[in-house]
Amino acid sequence: MKQLVTKHLVTLVVLAGLLACTTSALALGPLDLNADLALNSKYVWRGITVTDDFVVQPAISANVMGFGLGLWGNMDTTDVNEQDWKFNEIDFSLAYEFQAPLFSVGAGLIHYNFPNSDLASTTELYLQARSSLLLSPTLTVYQDIDEIKGAYWEAKVSHGVPLSPMANLDLAATLGLGSKGYLAGYFGVIPSLDNPSELTDFTGASMSDLTVTASVPYQAIPFFTLTPAITYATLLGDAKD
Repeated sequence: MKQLVTKHLVTLVVLAGLLACTTSALALGPLDLNADLALNSKYVWRGITVTDDFVVQPAISANVMGFGLGLWGNMDTTDVNEQDWKFNEIDFSLAYEFQAPLFSVGAGLIHYNFPNSDLASTTELYLQARSSLLLSPTLTVYQDIDEIKGAYWEAKVSHGVPLSPMANLDLAATLGLGSKGYLAGYFGVIPSLDNPSELTDFTGASMSDLTVTASVPYQAIPFFTLTPAITYATLLGDAKD
């Protein structure tokens, strides 16, 4: 059975690092351009520790009339994965979002590419619905159409607390659920409940991960935002087992 992520799969992930993220944005009529540079103490994706050390994650995106194009990358800063100062993941994304006064809906695709490694690339399609009501609830459904024959559901809530004219305290929580195919693709097999020394396949969908983040975006000058943040992430259910 192929597995997309083969390194550093752990049963419990606690990420207590400082995320220093600088963001610049430029609006050119209907065109919005954004550039981000993040420094993270670990690279944790959906509860999975991909890199258990500091990483640099640059990103650029462009949006026009609801259509978006993005490019995101991960670079390890140490040899923990024997890929120090090399891009070991580059993701391409295409998206469209329709916005109304109280809600928005969107769809898109993400192509995950893994240069300088032996991991196979894969592609996900997704649908998203977001409300601007209390806690800004968001539901996103991802369907892998390539290496991982499964789906991933992500529910998110967030809330902002003004601290000053230039800074907010942003709180967010995300709960993930994986289908049987998703769990099998990323985690392989699990210990049997009847006999822990034996391995068995996943029997169905299960909660897979929980992430809680607190961040303080601070905009001292136009077009530039510094965002220190702390994140806690853990695997749940069958994924944790």
